[in-house]
Amino acid sequence: MKAKSILIISFSILVLSTFISLNNDDFPFFSKPLIEDFLYKEFISEISYNYGCHSSGKFLPLRFAYYKPEKYDDLYRIANYFQLSVDTIASVNNLFSQYLFDTEDTYLIPNCEGIFIDNDKDNILEKITKNYGISSSSILFVNHLKNESEIKKLEKIFVPLAHFSKEEKILFLGSLFRDPLRGKGVLSSSFGVRIDPFSHKSTFHGGVDIAVPIGTNVYPAMPGKVIFTGFKKDYGNLVIIEHGYGYETYYGHLSKILIQIQDKVDFDKIIALTGNTGKTTGPHLHFEIRFNKKRVNPSNLLLFFNH
Repeated sequence: MKAKSILIISFSILVLSTFISLNNDDFPFFSKPLIEDFLYKEFISEISYNYGCHSSGKFLPLRFAYYKPEKYDDLYRIANYFQLSVDTIASVNNLFSQYLFDTEDTYLIPNCEGIFIDNDKDNILEKITKNYGISSSSILFVNHLKNESEIKKLEKIFVPLAHFSKEEKILFLGSLFRDPLRGKGVLSSSFGVRIDPFSHKSTFHGGVDIAVPIGTNVYPAMPGKVIFTGFKKDYGNLVIIEHGYGYETYYGHLSKILIQIQDKVDFDKIIALTGNTGKTTGPHLHFEIRFNKKRVNPSNLLLFFNH
């Protein structure tokens, strides 16, 4: 087996955005098989110790290792190397889909099983205790916080020993989103940088375009609640559906909208008909998936995307 490499660092959530600027020479580096490395063993012992702290609440402060995958690594192998769940590796590295794993990237590995959750700043410590059974004092200590007032500074909070919900796991596995046209049409423009058909300049395309005849049925890619229906300059007639867990889907250039704001829709609901409204070069559906307001590649998340 080729050598694995990790770089262990002490870590404070409050300085997440600045720790990467530190000189790498300040940290121990490993270039031998992990099992033979003393500092790797020490890191694994911390992970093992934290597994047994649910009752006592005496978790160790959160710290991380860097890990650079090898050619044949995947999330499941990495999780196994560090005796952690895939949920933990995915959450810490903000991987909302298993298909976003890339061996060219470097990944953070925590010294504790757990996940990050969004800080809604509305009695968040009380909610964590109720939902996960972890005391407020433990949450503060693990996240390097001195008192409850400091928690307001955090966008996300690490909850030790927590896992994805059933719905989050299904989303991560990429098996919940469906093709909004159910296999009809032809992919005419992919997600990413492209030459804009109007300006003829290189621009970023935040969704996929599927060429299809006007009047084709459009379905929700996932059950959810309608949060917008109407006309937007570039999108033309547009529907936006909120699905929870940070996900929204956009359906643009529609000829007719068949639902209203606040409607709850399921997979089998026809929400609109395709069209040619807004800024287009021909009849098609513009489809986007957004995660925490950022556009992501639908091709990584759709279950039935065979255009």
